[in-house]
Amino acid sequence: MGSNQSSFRLHYMKGDSTGMRTAEAEFGSAKVLVFKRDELQELKKELNDLPKSGVYVLSGQKVPATGKMPVYIGKGQIFDRLRNHNADKSKDFWQETAVLASKSFKLSTGHLDNLEALLIDRFEKSRDCHVENDKKRSNNPGNLEKYHQEIMVQLLNDAILLFDALNSNVFRKVTQVGKTNRPRITKNNNVNKNKRISKIKTKNNGSIEHNVIFSASSKTYDAKMRYFYSDKNVEVLKGSKVAAISEHSSSDSLKKIRELKLELIKKGIIVEKNYTLVLIKNFNFNSSSQAANFVSGSIRSGPEFWKIQDDKTNRKITLKEYNNQNYLNKNSPIFSLGKDKYNAKIEIYPNRECMILKGSKARKEHGNSAPEKLIKKREQLLNDNTLAKEDDHLIFTRDYPCTSPNIAATIVTGVNTNIYITLKLSDGTTYGEWLEMNK
Repeated sequence: MGSNQSSFRLHYMKGDSTGMRTAEAEFGSAKVLVFKRDELQELKKELNDLPKSGVYVLSGQKVPATGKMPVYIGKGQIFDRLRNHNADKSKDFWQETAVLASKSFKLSTGHLDNLEALLIDRFEKSRDCHVENDKKRSNNPGNLEKYHQEIMVQLLNDAILLFDALNSNVFRKVTQVGKTNRPRITKNNNVNKNKRISKIKTKNNGSIEHNVIFSASSKTYDAKMRYFYSDKNVEVLKGSKVAAISEHSSSDSLKKIRELKLELIKKGIIVEKNYTLVLIKNFNFNSSSQAANFVSGSIRSGPEFWKIQDDKTNRKITLKEYNNQNYLNKNSPIFSLGKDKYNAKIEIYPNRECMILKGSKARKEHGNSAPEKLIKKREQLLNDNTLAKEDDHLIFTRDYPCTSPNIAATIVTGVNTNIYITLKLSDGTTYGEWLEMNK
């Protein structure tokens, strides 16, 4: 659950997970809606609390002759557009609707055009879908500047995770799109089936393992985690022992992890063996910290929690150390935020997790529109002395790990922040520009 957001809100409008339902990120901008075609009239009654404009995906059942699911991607005023589609015989395949909108800013026509094209591209790359849209498109629909294009990509990626949380049938078909293929096993392939490892090249002509296995153990857990660098994906492996979480935990994050574990126990994915909880299937997370919290039953920093044996020194090194030594052709970049105002330094790792460095300043008061989750997080950091009051600002007394640059920036500024233009390297390169250059 989750990715670049620490958590999100789900709302089941009929009280179950199959009817009309919404999800939104606590810190991010994405808000999504999923409902059935026969719920269209109910949508009109709920419009005050739902996105009024955005992009949408209409989908139906797989066609037996082709083995593919038909999809149509559109944009605009949601209810008006869908009402028109409902009378269109060419949309007879339509059964489920998935809507993507922004809760933080109004999407312009250019933004909608760009998002629509991104969605069409994702579904066209899926072998399980057939896109019903016209194929003629420009390279940059909406004529957006580079950092606006990056914002749309991030919005879509965040939304895909939310759709996954809502069990959207159609978005299950695109969650794997764009991931690097594993090497094929053939008679002439000398790859061991149990240890398939591919190599990818870095800019300095070095190479790294594409899927690397890290571990973590204590008296209450003993787990292994596979890390896919180019996919930015984390997989806790079957056979891993995970810690239980107390019912009395006051942390919202830990409560959600406990609920997830209970859900997995009901589904038979976690079983109890000799008074220990054991995963019997691999389970995916979207950050190493989320995986660490799940395994340990406490709030942990993934880059520090997961370790691997270093063949050169014969000692266990952390995921952070491994990243710095083996993955990048130079150390993880350090971005500045608000050079004159906050002078915050944020180190960003290859998996897009990051660290707010000790000595960084933060806004003393949060903004009026700050999410409740952000307010509680800043209060928690003050209570545990990670943040200290100093003159007219707050200051970080130690390095503080975050699951995404977006969360780090909101903690520093106290408001939702456009990280693509506010985070900058020492030479003035913005985070959005840096992402473009390092694709």
